[in-house]
Amino acid sequence: MKRNKILFVVLIIFLTLEPVGCVSLDRSVPSPKEVLGYEVGEKYCLTYWQQELDYFEVLAETSPRAEVIQWGSSTNGKPMILVIVSSQKNLKRLDEYKAIVNKLSDSRELSESEARVLSEEGKPIVFLNCDIHSDEYEDSESAMEFAWRLATAKDERTSEILDNVILIINPSINPDGHDWYRRWYDRYKKTQYAGTSPPYYHEYVSHDLNRDWHEGNTKEIRQIWRVFLEWKPQVFIDNHMMGSKGYRMFISPECDPINPNISPLIQSQKFLLAGHILSVLQRNNCSGVQIEEQFDLFFPGYGDSWPSLHNSIGSTWEIAGGDGADPIYIEFEELSAGAKSKGEHQLDPWEGGYWTFEDQVKYRLVAWYALLEAVSKFKEDVLLNFYLANKEQTEKGLSEEPCAYLVPKDQNDPCTLAKMLNKLIGQGVEVRVSEEKFVLDGAVYPKGTFVVLMAQPYRAMAKTLLERQVLEIHYTYDVTAWTYGLAKGIEVIETSDKRVQEINLSNPLEKVFPPPGKVLGNKAVYYAFNHTNSGIRAVNELLDRKKSVYLVSAGFSSNIVDFEPGTFVMEADELDFERVQSLANEFNLTIFSVSKTLSLNYRLNKPNIGLYYPHRDGILSMDEGWTHLVLEEFGFDFERISDAKMNNLDEEDLDVIIIPNEWSVEALIGGAEDYPLENGIGEKGVEELESFVKDGGTLVLWGNTGQIITNFKIRPRIGVRDETEVKVSGTFLDVVVDEPDFITYGLPDRFSAFFAQPPVYRVRDAFVLAEFAKSDLVASGCAEGVDALKSRAAIIKAPLGEGSVVVFSFLPQYRASVDNTYILLFNSLFCSSVEN
Repeated sequence: MKRNKILFVVLIIFLTLEPVGCVSLDRSVPSPKEVLGYEVGEKYCLTYWQQELDYFEVLAETSPRAEVIQWGSSTNGKPMILVIVSSQKNLKRLDEYKAIVNKLSDSRELSESEARVLSEEGKPIVFLNCDIHSDEYEDSESAMEFAWRLATAKDERTSEILDNVILIINPSINPDGHDWYRRWYDRYKKTQYAGTSPPYYHEYVSHDLNRDWHEGNTKEIRQIWRVFLEWKPQVFIDNHMMGSKGYRMFISPECDPINPNISPLIQSQKFLLAGHILSVLQRNNCSGVQIEEQFDLFFPGYGDSWPSLHNSIGSTWEIAGGDGADPIYIEFEELSAGAKSKGEHQLDPWEGGYWTFEDQVKYRLVAWYALLEAVSKFKEDVLLNFYLANKEQTEKGLSEEPCAYLVPKDQNDPCTLAKMLNKLIGQGVEVRVSEEKFVLDGAVYPKGTFVVLMAQPYRAMAKTLLERQVLEIHYTYDVTAWTYGLAKGIEVIETSDKRVQEINLSNPLEKVFPPPGKVLGNKAVYYAFNHTNSGIRAVNELLDRKKSVYLVSAGFSSNIVDFEPGTFVMEADELDFERVQSLANEFNLTIFSVSKTLSLNYRLNKPNIGLYYPHRDGILSMDEGWTHLVLEEFGFDFERISDAKMNNLDEEDLDVIIIPNEWSVEALIGGAEDYPLENGIGEKGVEELESFVKDGGTLVLWGNTGQIITNFKIRPRIGVRDETEVKVSGTFLDVVVDEPDFITYGLPDRFSAFFAQPPVYRVRDAFVLAEFAKSDLVASGCAEGVDALKSRAAIIKAPLGEGSVVVFSFLPQYRASVDNTYILLFNSLFCSSVEN
């Protein structure tokens, strides 16, 4: 019997062991095979996005149980859809059921007795999110088969599920990458490279798309925020694939650390669902299923923690991958130690053998159906617990500390302030503004202060983003710190003063706008504005228009304000007042007239930037994508430099080259093995980079790629310290600047930077622009052995011939989230082309 037939038995009879004939199907609704020409799960066959769109349209046209809604578009304009599957009568009342869920989401407007009534009337919403990692190919394909099976089955069990549950399937949150990966796979299937991935499978960030939920820097994630907050699902499954030689499947609950702000009521329900799902998988010979191991729930940027922090049962499900749709054979002894072990986290290890695309589809569909079955059985509990979790969060905001976070309106960069607050609002967090002056904790706050009360349903999300992270467990799957105020350079004040509830506040804001730009002062010799990220955008606009912009290295005073070193200056005779006012309006700047003569130390020029683009698996090119995104946002033009171009830099007209972080300097130089594209800059690339710098260029490095500086003939030599006791998995550390420098203009003498286990350098003091703080080093997050970092180099600028190498020990543009240290990268770029 073919494996496909086994799968069909499992699905048609819905997880019983009865013969196939006991359930009839609606044959008027075409199956995926009838439309595509092959079975879902058939070896060597993957489906392009337009084919999937076409199939789901056919399904919606022919089945009264399915609807298709376009909910957005990808970065490159491909349509993104939701497939909604439920009973015909439920689909006719979708707006009514959405309204019920919205009422249950806010206990401030609903009593518990009313919630119990609505929980009986309502229908829980289950959301299956697919294809965020496009080289994890199976879930999007399985979505077609699953939707068809539910839409056509006529048995009583499926009818009961569809009467009790509304299923929403997002077949692809990344349709651009969906097609890029499939084109790659079709090129290399049936070869030794079938299991590889293209250098990119998202326009910017590839694998890191699933680390952006708490920031929303990508278009796709901002749109899924909107969809989530519209539908407010009670269960949200983010579907993934993992390595082929570990467990066959992971389902929640997760291992420690669990984000402490997640409601225990939400997390505990995962055990209820998991028990049923595990038993059904076991009944259907799906062994090797893992729980409570490997995947934690601490970092809020994932598609499981983010919904959980919104009081949804948010989970990541992982299925063992393979070589695309090529079948593979795995001996039991080849499996990881955990996958071979029998215990509380895996009751029945997989015995090894062939592992195929068909197997992956089977596991996914069996588990999805079991999930719906469990939610259907406990539908009232799921809805009531959703209400109670929202109620719990609101009440904790009244009874526990802190009561609120205060954000003063007067910040160094009002645009970054508005950007941060709008990220909170976009995630459903209530941000209000004071309508009057008030006093808390002995401090006076003016009218217009922003206030985030903790007494709100999404308290867990708000608190997670605004507090400083404290973690004692040293294992995390991702980073341990993301504190918004530190990351953005915005002052955020935590208060436990309960009088904050008595302040006259606005209703929750829909959007925060930075104050309008303005020009202050009268007769001007110069116009000046602050050295901020917003100022950098204005500078790039002026340089694009061939206008002169200068930087003043010493502080100075006007009749209105004192200016810090690094202030940007324009000559008044080159710009009329109307153009200056237009510039202020466009970039929300306060521009000051300066009537006295200044010493204009530096004239800025638009740098010719080369951004290194590694031709390796997309999981290794993520940092380049984040850098790309940041440069684009702030108006920098750049050329992407491939490995091949790195070997012929004399043909490139560049002022500065950026090499973003990689997993290792060895990968940068030697490239990835068993990959179909030539990659790695090689020893010739190292020589070319050294010659580029000696001839007057600037090389900017951070993270692991900074170690390439040890290959250069810099005297005295720069080395890497062996600090094996340092264990910092993504933490904010404080950095101290001794003397202002061009690269550090725009930042205070002490600031927080994001550090994630890059090398520690042994370097001459004269090359060090900033160092890690001697005391109170850890600002947020978990760190071990950090005493070895105290007073060590954080920013290095080493001369080499006519040029220089700039190395950041931290990550200045980390995942496009650390606006506070962007300015260091931007200054490094301008430093390459500035005229003294």
